[in-house]
Amino acid sequence: MILLFKYLNLILKSIPLYLQILLLCYFSQICIGQEGTFTIPDSLKDKSYDYLVNRSIKNYKDTLTSTIYLNTYLKKAIINNDKIKKSNALNYLSYYAKNKEDKLKLLKNSLKATQGLDSIYAVTSHVALGTYYHDYFEYDKALHHYLTVLRLSKKYENRNYEHIALDRIGILKKDIGKHDKALELFKKRYTYESSKTIKDSSQLALVGLHLAESMRYNKKYDSASYYYHHYILDKVPYYDDILTLNEGVNLFESGKFTASEALLRKAASELDFNDLFDRNYYILSQLYLGKLKLSYYKDSKGAKKYFHRVDSLLDKTNIILPETREVYEFFISDYKEHKNDSAHLIMINKLLRFDSLTAIRKIRMSDKLYSEFDTPELLNNKEFLIQGLENKTKKLNTRTLYLIVFIILLIGLSIFQFKKYSTYKKRFNQIIFGSKNKKSNTPLKDTQVLLKNITISKELISSILDKLENFEKKKGFLKTNLKVTSLAKRFSTNTKYLSEVINIHKGKPFIHYINDLRIDYILNELQENKILQKYTIKGIAQEAGFNTSESFASAFKKRTGLKPSYFLKNLRK
Repeated sequence: MILLFKYLNLILKSIPLYLQILLLCYFSQICIGQEGTFTIPDSLKDKSYDYLVNRSIKNYKDTLTSTIYLNTYLKKAIINNDKIKKSNALNYLSYYAKNKEDKLKLLKNSLKATQGLDSIYAVTSHVALGTYYHDYFEYDKALHHYLTVLRLSKKYENRNYEHIALDRIGILKKDIGKHDKALELFKKRYTYESSKTIKDSSQLALVGLHLAESMRYNKKYDSASYYYHHYILDKVPYYDDILTLNEGVNLFESGKFTASEALLRKAASELDFNDLFDRNYYILSQLYLGKLKLSYYKDSKGAKKYFHRVDSLLDKTNIILPETREVYEFFISDYKEHKNDSAHLIMINKLLRFDSLTAIRKIRMSDKLYSEFDTPELLNNKEFLIQGLENKTKKLNTRTLYLIVFIILLIGLSIFQFKKYSTYKKRFNQIIFGSKNKKSNTPLKDTQVLLKNITISKELISSILDKLENFEKKKGFLKTNLKVTSLAKRFSTNTKYLSEVINIHKGKPFIHYINDLRIDYILNELQENKILQKYTIKGIAQEAGFNTSESFASAFKKRTGLKPSYFLKNLRK
């Protein structure tokens, strides 16, 4: 191939410029994988398939050179009627496709060439198609191809392909926020690759990258850094820009801001936003550089520059990165503070769209993963345990025992889900139609018995109750950080008297009394205020006077027996 290009170089030097351009245009046309328009150069006619693919990989950055090798590979496969080689060639060529439509066409033709979905030779095409759909956020289609790879690998007992499929499914789980489950799959794949006698350094590096990233998402920053430095960073150079970015994020989350900034800037200068593989990482580099400006340098203006860039990049794509949500929150707060109503409204709409797309993708993929991957995996594990038990006891037939266990499991699961659904639905309807018994003024014990042990005068009790009634009418309970000490001071009494009156006459401790008032208030508001229904859980919690979404969710569940997410989902129908 080197001789070929030296020869072409001599020819180019001896002909006019306009003929050089025409010749280069001709060679550009052979790079699209057309079966009937390419002629094999004389210097490559006797070259093997391995030689051609190895040379194309070596020259992968040089599109023209690499695709000449690959088109030669494809042409030889067509001439020799080698459908498997043809499939491989189309797969390789899809990397150089100029647009997504051409890429998809090449990948589908690659799969078609294997003549049947149950062929083990179809696996690489399924992996490539799954990755294609994954890159363009069609997660359900991506999962379909990954599950096909998993099925074929088990059918033909190919553990390598099986772990590749598990790794790809792990990435899907990571993308929808199932970080703990994703970490389990990445650990399996890394253990498998590490245990090989002959290790593939590039595969080990990529799997190590996935594992370390997953550890970061699970807030295991030290473990993530350990894998970067000891297993990946110095061994394989092709992921160094992404590794640099990830370690920069690790250091930021660990509070090592100066070291983090150096790595983030280095990564940002090396990553290419136009490359699908780099795109998410480039956006992350801009996000964290902005966060550095904001949290470390206290430079709001500098942070805005990076956050605007993140917003612009997200507008150009359909990318949804959970980390970037805070960009919209930052701008919403900033525009509100500076009374920029038009920009404020735009950012609110962007955040609503972000949350909507995130929820849709998460719900759709969670259901599909549960029904088509998680449940079958559990059943497979169950079957394995049953089989082992049967081999020891030798009393029951394998199929009979499995069928019995499966039916019992299915019936039990169905009954459980039905009861759970019915209970939740009943509770929801009780809230909506106002038939739920209110607890806020129902004593936990006999009031008269408790009054015998109280040392407060009737006049003081009456005064405190009047003030509580006025407090409830004016919705004083919506104030955040409300404590019994501050309320007692406001009522011109002490905390002991106020707590005793609330315990006896309201039937609950102070904190439960306040939380129940807040939940009753927000339940009513949610039913009447359509705009409030569109808020996030965190936003609704703040409207109800809670400091955190966690404390709100706990109080909501205690008061209603339902999770806020379930209530909102059914309320929005």
